[in-house]
Amino acid sequence: MVLYGDRGVSIEPFVSGFAEIGGVKVTYMRILSFVLAVLCLTALEVFVTRTKLGKKVIATAQDSRAAMMVGIDIEKIFLLVMVLSSVLAGFAGILYAQIFAVSPEVSLRALIYAFAIVILGGLGSLRGSVVASFIVGYILVTTITFLGARWSEFVMLLTIVAILIVKPTGLFGVEE
Repeated sequence: MVLYGDRGVSIEPFVSGFAEIGGVKVTYMRILSFVLAVLCLTALEVFVTRTKLGKKVIATAQDSRAAMMVGIDIEKIFLLVMVLSSVLAGFAGILYAQIFAVSPEVSLRALIYAFAIVILGGLGSLRGSVVASFIVGYILVTTITFLGARWSEFVMLLTIVAILIVKPTGLFGVEE
């Protein structure tokens, strides 16, 4: 806010131009962002499920005391997770800024969407978050198309509440 005030700031995208997919024009930057997001999610899934270090992360997340008792250095795991999540958040921010104008209130809206997606997908479920992100996106676009933008977030949150009433752990969450 010190440098730019409360106005939005846009950044020139890395790549420009459009592709037509099914009669809809999509920018190359959106396609690149989607591909990079899929690659990041795939790499994260492989890391967490198929490496010893990833399994240590899961063990620490599930029960840090038990993980410490079996010899896992939980301080290093916490540091690793913090660094990895910061890098991924920064990368996501860079991609976001290539497509949309960035302003101070953007982070709050992104936080609301992220919270809704994680809760809907099920806490601790990466696959659930991916599926939930498509559901939330579909709800938002459909609502904007038929009811207008002012109703989109309300309908999204109402739908999520309805789903959580039926399945309190989220779509892919597991009861403990």
